[in-house]
Amino acid sequence: MELEKGLSELSQAIIGGKHVDSEKITSELLMDEIDAKEILERGLLPGMAVVGQRFRDGEIYLPQVLVSARAMKVAMK
Repeated sequence: MELEKGLSELSQAIIGGKHVDSEKITSELLMDEIDAKEILERGLLPGMAVVGQRFRDGEIYLPQVLVSARAMKVAMK
């Protein structure tokens, strides 16, 4: 998987709360020997930052934040 594309897809999976996709993409990146710290810093955290900003702006509500947090937790596993 191409690095930038994979990290972007991972962020979008987190934002969308797609836990199955977040786990799959994270696994693929790890199999491609991408450093876990890089995946965290450039894929997972930016996705959650968008979720946090949308929550602060009132664009999404707590249940949607929790779904995104679940997707991140699954990816971190």
